[in-house]
Amino acid sequence: MHKKMYKSGKNWLVVGIAATAVTATLANTSTTTVHADSVSTATKQANNNQTTANDVANAKSTVDTAQQHQQQAQAAVSQATTKLNDTKQALKTAQANKYQATPENIAATSAAVDTANNVTIPADKNAVASATQEQDKAQSDAQTANDKVKAAQTDVDSQQKVVDQAHQDVENTNAQTAADNLNKANQAVSKDQVAVQNDQQTIDSTSKQIPDQRSAVTAANEAVNAAQNSVEVAQSDANKASENKSSAESNVKNDQQVVTTATKSAETATTNLNTAQTQLDQHNQFDRNAAKTILGPGSYSPSEILEGTLENETQLPNKLVMPQIYQQGIQNGQSTTIQLYCNDGKVINYTVPLNGSGYVDPFYQVRVAKDNSPKLKFNQDGVLDAVQAQELTAYALELINSVRVPLGLPALKMNSLTVLAGQAMALDRAKTNTSNPHVDAQKDIDGIIGENGFGQNASMFSVTAGVDETGWNSDNNTMLFAKANLVNTIISMIWNDFPSNQGHAKSFLSGNANDLFDTYMSLSITSPDLQQAAGGYNIAFNLYIDGSKINNFPDLPVNDTAAGVEDTVAIQLQNAVTKAKATNQEAITNLHNAENKLTQDQVILETANTNYNTANQMLTAAQKNLTSKQSALHSAQKGLSTSQQALQQAQSSLKDNAAQLSNDQVTQSHAQAVVDNLDSTLKEKIALLNSAETKLNNLTKVLNEAKNDYENKQAILKVANNKLSDAKANLANDLKNLATLQEKLSTLTNADSLLATAKSNLASAKAQFDQANAALESATSELTTAQGKYNTIKMDYDAELAVQKELAVEAQKEAQKANKGQKSSISLNHDSDAQTVTQNGNSQYVELSNMITISPKIRPAAETASQVKASSVFASSANSLLTRLPQTGEQNGNLWISIISSVLSLAALFGIRKHYNAAHLSDSHHA
Repeated sequence: MHKKMYKSGKNWLVVGIAATAVTATLANTSTTTVHADSVSTATKQANNNQTTANDVANAKSTVDTAQQHQQQAQAAVSQATTKLNDTKQALKTAQANKYQATPENIAATSAAVDTANNVTIPADKNAVASATQEQDKAQSDAQTANDKVKAAQTDVDSQQKVVDQAHQDVENTNAQTAADNLNKANQAVSKDQVAVQNDQQTIDSTSKQIPDQRSAVTAANEAVNAAQNSVEVAQSDANKASENKSSAESNVKNDQQVVTTATKSAETATTNLNTAQTQLDQHNQFDRNAAKTILGPGSYSPSEILEGTLENETQLPNKLVMPQIYQQGIQNGQSTTIQLYCNDGKVINYTVPLNGSGYVDPFYQVRVAKDNSPKLKFNQDGVLDAVQAQELTAYALELINSVRVPLGLPALKMNSLTVLAGQAMALDRAKTNTSNPHVDAQKDIDGIIGENGFGQNASMFSVTAGVDETGWNSDNNTMLFAKANLVNTIISMIWNDFPSNQGHAKSFLSGNANDLFDTYMSLSITSPDLQQAAGGYNIAFNLYIDGSKINNFPDLPVNDTAAGVEDTVAIQLQNAVTKAKATNQEAITNLHNAENKLTQDQVILETANTNYNTANQMLTAAQKNLTSKQSALHSAQKGLSTSQQALQQAQSSLKDNAAQLSNDQVTQSHAQAVVDNLDSTLKEKIALLNSAETKLNNLTKVLNEAKNDYENKQAILKVANNKLSDAKANLANDLKNLATLQEKLSTLTNADSLLATAKSNLASAKAQFDQANAALESATSELTTAQGKYNTIKMDYDAELAVQKELAVEAQKEAQKANKGQKSSISLNHDSDAQTVTQNGNSQYVELSNMITISPKIRPAAETASQVKASSVFASSANSLLTRLPQTGEQNGNLWISIISSVLSLAALFGIRKHYNAAHLSDSHHA
């Protein structure tokens, strides 16, 4: 819209400029005066209406400030939201604690705290003190034993030097060999004696340790048993807490489902009422057992096509009546008689018509547009849903029995076994690829019935069962559509079966001459899309006789609740209307009750969660304690086992070393006898050597005893250290459990005050949240206002720049046209300050072919004097040009004056046009 207006103005501007130039030339005026104040006035008008870059920057700054305020307010809302959520959770926790703070729970927790303070913790501290004393004694004993080892080692080292010197003295004699033999014998005996002594010491010390270690194992076993009992109690509590938690979660989930169901029930109550009322009205206006008159070939109106069609399942017949057209066939003699065999031996002669079409006639048709019955559900194999199949079977049996029973024939039955067999046979038929519609008539799928079927009738869904205003409509796949097909199919099989020699009718109404009679029936229905399965016959009526297996299952009712109602259907529909009214109020009451129960169960769930966490914490602590006790038992058992093994090894070693000692003593006696024969000097040296070695052996024995004692003391110290560590760990675990119980007791005893504090905190947080939201709304409103003003200013500013650019281009074009009309060459020059105009940081100019420079941009108001100066320069340049050009007469002089006047008029008009556009654009938001 603005573009069009602008182009109209632009054309006016061009015409005005041209008219000014032509008029001035033709008039050949002697003088043309351009007043600087006129140009200045137009320029000032443009400047007063101009939107500057400062205006845009100021508006943008206002938007930035408002945006900062909005962000700060948003941050405050986020903080207040977090605080509000925290206080809500704290209130839930306080409510759960309040629910849990029963006198029984407080008493039980207080008793547990007292037991821990007065029994468990003191016992643990006594155990730590006793273990510390044992550890201190073991440490002292070990240090003493270590000092003895060091002293004995010093004595052995000193005596070894004496022995070495004695050996040197003996070696200097001539009887060295004898001495060496005796020395070896002595060493062997000494070694054997030391080994025997060490074995005996090991046996003695180990025998002393084993009773204590057995006592330690017994004590550790008792501690493990006690810890195991604690774990079992804690596990039982944890299991119970888990069961309570699961039960509470299940209750909450069930409550939520009940709330959802109650809500849906309340929403659908009115719809159900309207539906029930509509069904009652339709039932009162519809003769359900009167078959529709079949229309022959020809054209019919929509009302004729739809007359008598079914719109819902309440209009379906609940019994079969022979259509009038078939009754007329019997009256006209177009009939035959078939024999029906009863199980009591009686034979019934039954007359059936022969004037039918031989096809399934559409006596009952469904008005597709009005059909809101449930859609048929077929699984991936194309087999109808079992529930829908059972409903259709019951309806079919009701129709067939409405013909059988009046004839004196027993009613056909169904039970869960026949329903199962029908579904199995439907699956079998769906998987076939054959043209035989009775491909499975003699099968007993999976042995369900226990014997083969007795008979089978097969048919298809007729496309003529559905109609609309134009005729047949097969685009339907509903329960009403299926039931209408069953009615038409059974009518045709009983009274329109002459192409099959009444075989279908006999299967429905009789047994055979071999005393085999129909007793049960099932339906096998597959999708009509399976056109290659069983020849495309997607409905199979499967008939069975009595059998031991089939008779063991109770019969199912065959009265179809949706369509097989008797004449009391109007009462039932009226009752449905009344019930629908009551259901609405009941649904609302149920909804309130469900919501209240949901709230109560949510509080119980919070409590159950708290108890669950506490029980699991106690279980974890008990399990850790059990692990610690088991570790201590393992250490004690390992120590006992080690000692027992060491005792066995020492006893075996003692036996071996004693035998070796006896042998080495015999060798020693022989060597001593040889030495005794030597001279007295050698004997004396050998005696000194033997004495020194004996002393060394004794000192070595003392050293070994000291080492064995030290090792025993170290083992005792290790046991004492482990015992102290276990006692400290037990004390730490029991102190932690005590802290947990004390915290729980404090929470229970202060539940009221904690709940009050939580409610107060929630109210405060809610107030802070509301205040922050209000501030956010205010800041958002501020930002929206500032952004709107900025968008308006920016749009005006951009529009003005666009107008200026187009004006400059138009001025250049018009000046070029004016110059082409002149035969003489003219050069008019502005001074330097009028050649270029800078706006928004960009130099914008237009340079004409005759060196005339025009800048149509509007300068700031402070530069108006320069614009006036530019106008004066035009006049000055023009005068100097006139003085330089040849004076050809008055007309030539007037010609140049006219040209100058045109140029000055052009400059003035730019200012006028700019003013118009600025005024126009500033009001653009009103368009």
